Amino acid sequence: MPKERRDRQNLNLVTGTRDTLSSEDGGHSRNQTDKQRQKEWFNNRWTRIGLAAQNEQLIFSNLMTHVNEESLKEAFKALEGSKALGVDGISKTKYGKSLEENLKGLAQRVQRGTYRPQPKREVLIPKANGKRRPIAIACFEDKLVDWVVSKVLTQVFEPLFIRNSFGYRPNKSADGAIKACYYSLCKNTRRHVVEIDFSNFFNTIPHRKLMKVMGKRISDRRFKGLIGRFLKGKLIVEAGEILPSEIGTPQGSVITPPTTLPKAQNLLKAYSAVS
Repeated sequence: MPKERRDRQNLNLVTGTRDTLSSEDGGHSRNQTDKQRQKEWFNNRWTRIGLAAQNEQLIFSNLMTHVNEESLKEAFKALEGSKALGVDGISKTKYGKSLEENLKGLAQRVQRGTYRPQPKREVLIPKANGKRRPIAIACFEDKLVDWVVSKVLTQVFEPLFIRNSFGYRPNKSADGAIKACYYSLCKNTRRHVVEIDFSNFFNTIPHRKLMKVMGKRISDRRFKGLIGRFLKGKLIVEAGEILPSEIGTPQGSVITPPTTLPKAQNLLKAYSAVS
């Protein structure tokens, strides 16, 4: 199987660039052009991964390079600052006061392999059926790494999904799935709808099998190790006890799917009313 070319991952496109023009103004112009080119390459980071991932036989061997200061800064801008705080009590505003220093240190720890996610705080949310859904609240710094890892995984695996797969994918949603089912039934192209719900699915995902499936597409050991640390992260339950994570993926983090779909539920009720 073909492997990802490492030179495609090099984001330091103008590091050490020398001015070859004789005039001072010409050298300045060259530097400006190089910086603009570097910025364009960086902005297309996710696009480049996605384009490479369209080759279903490609194995990614150098994804860890994308967890750097630039991508972490992008994550900082993307994350909301109003979410619940983790066990360290640090908000986005507080973290941003020393943003450059914090991101530099975080990127270094990730690349050196010394980064460890802090324990998540469990909160139990009431469900409509009377039960409670466990939500894991991560620290803000862990959310940054979570966001970048999620972005990379999305680009790597997105091209493998079939067109009619709507679950938690970019530009697809439960709304689209309901519309597709509705129009198929209206045109009599399908005569039945089968609903299957996996009980307690996210909390029972086997780590080893998940990593084995991921390994068919990703051979980067450091990147897989980073994912493994999130899977094995500790959880502080409501009673205050710290439990190791031996199975499942806690919901509520940046990298996991959303827990509620109110808009889709409203659409379903509307379609049912006119059917």
